[in-house]
Amino acid sequence: MAARLTMVYPNGGEKLTLGSVVSISWTASNVNQNVKLVLLKDGGRLGIIADNLDPGGSPYRWTVGQYQGGTAPAGDGYQIRVRNMDNSLSDLSDSGFSLVASGSASLRVKQPNGGENWLLGESKQIQWDTDLPSGLVFIDLLRDGAKVGTIAQQYPVLAKSVNWNCGDILENGQVPADSGYKVRIRTSDNLVQDASDAAFTLGAQPAGTITISKPVEGETICRGRFYTGEWRATGTISQLELVAWINDRWMRLEGPFTNTGSIQYAVQADAYLGAFRLRLQTLDAACFDEVTVNVVDCGPSTYPDLTVTGARYEGNAVKAVVKNLGESYTGPMCLRPLIPAFGQLKDTIYPVRTIEKNGEWTYSLSVPAWPEGIECLPGSISVDPAHQVVESNEDNNRFNGPVCNPAWQSALPDFRVESFSYVSNPPGNYLIKLANDGAEFRGQVKVRVIAMDKLMGGELAYEKTVTTCQATFPAHGTYGFVSELVNLEKYPGVCSGAFGLVVDPGKEIPEANEKNNFLEQPFFSKEWGGNWRSIHPAEVRIGKSNLWLLQDGGTRVLPSEETNVSVPLRNCRPKGMDLTVVFRFDGSELARFRGIRMNAGESKAMLFTIHVPRRSELKPLAIHVLDEVHDDVNPASPDFQALVRVD
Repeated sequence: MAARLTMVYPNGGEKLTLGSVVSISWTASNVNQNVKLVLLKDGGRLGIIADNLDPGGSPYRWTVGQYQGGTAPAGDGYQIRVRNMDNSLSDLSDSGFSLVASGSASLRVKQPNGGENWLLGESKQIQWDTDLPSGLVFIDLLRDGAKVGTIAQQYPVLAKSVNWNCGDILENGQVPADSGYKVRIRTSDNLVQDASDAAFTLGAQPAGTITISKPVEGETICRGRFYTGEWRATGTISQLELVAWINDRWMRLEGPFTNTGSIQYAVQADAYLGAFRLRLQTLDAACFDEVTVNVVDCGPSTYPDLTVTGARYEGNAVKAVVKNLGESYTGPMCLRPLIPAFGQLKDTIYPVRTIEKNGEWTYSLSVPAWPEGIECLPGSISVDPAHQVVESNEDNNRFNGPVCNPAWQSALPDFRVESFSYVSNPPGNYLIKLANDGAEFRGQVKVRVIAMDKLMGGELAYEKTVTTCQATFPAHGTYGFVSELVNLEKYPGVCSGAFGLVVDPGKEIPEANEKNNFLEQPFFSKEWGGNWRSIHPAEVRIGKSNLWLLQDGGTRVLPSEETNVSVPLRNCRPKGMDLTVVFRFDGSELARFRGIRMNAGESKAMLFTIHVPRRSELKPLAIHVLDEVHDDVNPASPDFQALVRVD
């Protein structure tokens, strides 16, 4: 058998304290000469630690750093070579180790420290010990001694642990399943570091399955109401999400959430009615199950709808008003205040209480003393922040401030436009209500009113400045007056727009706050007798490839039976609705297009493809726009009509 020497310790990665005593160990096989130990730094020879040692005399007790003729300084890149006296056999530490000064700080990886078998994607804790007084560390993932990625960076060293989604790295997502991995923890200057003593393994997740048990295929569910989804899963699936097929892509409805077997979900009001695909899947979509349900409009929800309608400071506390816009609710209440001026405030949970439909309750949140000289503080208050209560609408749970102190007093007035409403008799008159949040003011106040049709290219543009009568505006009071402005009934083609109102536009009155002098007030055509939904008749276009303008009451010869029609639709309603567009030709229905979602005040052009039969003469092509309530076609009253024929 051939002679052999093998270096065992230190073999790379160790941190040895200068002046301490450690055991240098090696193995010798069929070696018949004495051996010597040589210290190297960055590959270069420093000196002999010991010579003429019996080859079987391992271990050798070494005072760390000492060699014949000197002492090595603290640093990295040290190695030890064991060799026989004639230099015919030798072995070297596999990689460098470090020498650190006595009493210097250190890091030590506790977990994973070698031998573990962790699964990709599961949550594990990386743990370490340190005597560093403070600072931040980098956590690297090594494979076969080389860095493959960063697990965490600039992480507090005194945390001594970090949760790791096994395999995840900041640079490239997730590493492959393999053995030979180590974790290294280091300071930014790399002077203090440690790695796992031995390698650990990252294994692939076993294949799993997901089977949805609720809802079942074809089940009918009500739009906007909450349901409990249930499923069974095999394997080691931990995190899931519920997605839906909307606008030709999968969109998340709920999640991510833990694989518990059930989840509360709702198909909200902006989803399409009819067939609706739901999928329960892992976060990487590698494992999933899906069902198709039938979404219908079932009318009002049977769930509560909690919202915070306002908050004020009073008696060393913030009074938050919670209102229930839905059905009656009985249970505890949790409020989360986020008011930076008061520092970190904790969630407050209140005892069980019943809040009836449209009822409200005022809750008191203890806060520090109100700062002097300030009327309002920015911040927010959320009700049910963890979504423990099943609600018909969870998007309105937050009051976004500001939180004000009614007891605050200012020496100056503070005007704002509180409301602006149309007075139908006589036409063209408006009630303007001004609020004064500051000190009492006596005199006249000017208000500038600007009206603009936002949607249809500025068909209505109007501006007028009105002046109040000589009046007294009480402190923290309101003042209303009627003024003749614009008669909207003279503009029947206008769909919707907005009024802009500015109180004291010339800034002639010194105020405590001039940033709240503007109010934007939307208007919709229904307010003065217009239609909720309509076609903009000047923009209808028709054709196969080139689209020509088609005038209401006009004529057009088409090159082919199959043609495209661009119809500009308008929703003049202050809330969204679904429209249906019906095409009729020569007294018969050609096509019906349903489920066209239009948001409040929205205007958009929709492209439809229809098949027009050949006729020898021009025949009427009519377009009818129907909504959710008025869904019957009146042949005598189309929204648009022109005479066409196919050439």
